[in-house]
Amino acid sequence: MPTRSLAVACVTTVLIGWSGSASAQALVLPTPEEAKGAVMRMFDDPQMTKMMATGRVVIGTCKTASKAAHEGEIACTLAVVMGAGSSETQANFYRSGGQWTATPITETLPFPDPKLISH
Repeated sequence: MPTRSLAVACVTTVLIGWSGSASAQALVLPTPEEAKGAVMRMFDDPQMTKMMATGRVVIGTCKTASKAAHEGEIACTLAVVMGAGSSETQANFYRSGGQWTATPITETLPFPDPKLISH
């Protein structure tokens, strides 16, 4: 009986530790508004900024960047919605100076992204 109790205790400890580490591994994502600002700064084009000002960004699939150049860097698919049109794109995001920064993607993500179908 003590051996069984020890085994149960060990399994319980492993499961608790595993679930705790899974939540610690959760991706930190920009909000859609933060992603929009980061993408506008990445393009650094007055005409694009003007068009995107009234648009919105929808975030799709995200994952940890495998070739991260910055701590906490993630890669995401995005739908940029402006007026009646939209365009799917991808970008890497990381926090710098208290705000999100977007850079060209260096990852492989789904395209078209099923998460963006009904944006």
